[in-house]
Amino acid sequence: MRAVPNNVAENGDVYRVHRDATLDGDDTKTSRPVVCVSMSPHDPVAWKGLPRITTTSMPGDLPSPATPDMPFTRDGHWTLRFLRAVRKDLTGDPALCSFLGTLSEPAKTEALKYYRGRNGTAAG
Repeated sequence: MRAVPNNVAENGDVYRVHRDATLDGDDTKTSRPVVCVSMSPHDPVAWKGLPRITTTSMPGDLPSPATPDMPFTRDGHWTLRFLRAVRKDLTGDPALCSFLGTLSEPAKTEALKYYRGRNGTAAG
């Protein structure tokens, strides 16, 4: 795993995020993979991330195939239903927000387009 300098998440970076590293902390699962989709440079507190789920997918969720090097051992989906605000001060913390890697193309671009199109706007 690469070290995360200055706790800075970049778009496409994936972390294993514990619910205590989010602003709301209401996730039913203790921790899950979350991809950074908005690093929010003007927000001093949090960045936005899409969680990856492997159960209960819904129409409209973005497929995410198994990718063992991330490590995603099962097929899953990125979902807007549980969008997370992840605390910047805990980004990179090995216990609460450990870095897993960066999505490769085209998965990175697809995740960013999916997030940017969440309000029915053009996802360009």
